[in-house]
Amino acid sequence: MSRAARHSNPSARPEVLRLADPASILTSVPYLVGFDPQESLVLMALHGPRKRVGLTLRVDLGDGTSRADRVIAAEAAGHVVRELADAQPAAALAVVYTNEGPAGGNGTRAGSGAHEALVPELTARLSAAGVELVSVLRVSGGRWWADDPCADISCCPPGGQPVPQPRTGAASSSATLAAATFVADGRAVLPDRAALEHLLDPDPRADHEAVRDALLEGDDGERGSRIDARVTLRRLRRAAREVTAGRQLSDAALGRLAAGLRSVAVRDQVLSLVVDPDAAGIREVLIHLVRRLPPPDDAHAAAMLAWVAHAEGSGALANVAVDRALAGVPDHSLARLVDAALRGGLPPKRLHEVAHLLRSGRGATPHQGRAAAS
Repeated sequence: MSRAARHSNPSARPEVLRLADPASILTSVPYLVGFDPQESLVLMALHGPRKRVGLTLRVDLGDGTSRADRVIAAEAAGHVVRELADAQPAAALAVVYTNEGPAGGNGTRAGSGAHEALVPELTARLSAAGVELVSVLRVSGGRWWADDPCADISCCPPGGQPVPQPRTGAASSSATLAAATFVADGRAVLPDRAALEHLLDPDPRADHEAVRDALLEGDDGERGSRIDARVTLRRLRRAAREVTAGRQLSDAALGRLAAGLRSVAVRDQVLSLVVDPDAAGIREVLIHLVRRLPPPDDAHAAAMLAWVAHAEGSGALANVAVDRALAGVPDHSLARLVDAALRGGLPPKRLHEVAHLLRSGRGATPHQGRAAAS
């Protein structure tokens, strides 16, 4: 059983996404988690009278063991409910993804075994936490079923309905609108979590010797001053424009940039760039740094990437970046801060507020705030 992955709804974007029906819900889930879930429980926190989507959680279900179904169900349900507690939603909805065939083989229901035991367990635990489970959808074999179907067979046929595929044109208007909203926001869907994790795999073409030489050259000067911070930020913005234009960054250029980012004070200033017009390009530069820098500098880049990804609402990438940073530097303060923000369901707009405060000089940096609290 893996830990639950947290994915924050990008509440800072101007478009308001309405999840009006199962088609729009099922279309939105892969964009919210960053990939097409498989053998997973996805739980979406709903807030306020209009049921605004907040924290989205995903946890693996299938692990190939022979443990009792009830034990597996209890672990999965307990895991997501504990993660959801800090978000304090009024309600939640769940989507269960499974490769199992319909229970009983009669085409009337998706899921069996642990998946059948999961919904009662989840309902009970959410109810004990004061959260109403308003809907459960099950997905299997490219079709979906409502856990509590209505009597209208055209709406809820026994054999289920096809999962919307807006990326191929096979979708209702509500599903197409949901997909268009995410695409306009720069979102993409990968095949699975493994594909997402591979985004940060070390680049085999990286010349670590050239990077180290540039790092040493950058370390010769005094680091961490305001002048050096400005130089590093200029280099980062220039690199963002180069990447956006499709040009390759040299190992030497990345090394010089990484030398400036060794300063905690400079890294804190980078966090303010999430409100820059170049924010998407900066995210791509940080991905290059994670993939091409030697340790521990790759961990610093991964922590900054986690912050930037969470600020843009890409919780899936933020989770992977946090894991990468903590694998290299287990006590990395920024990575732990982003990890706590994701676990607590802190919305991306709060990171934008921090960025504006940093730019105005009126707010403590995340590093200073964490130090003061410790």
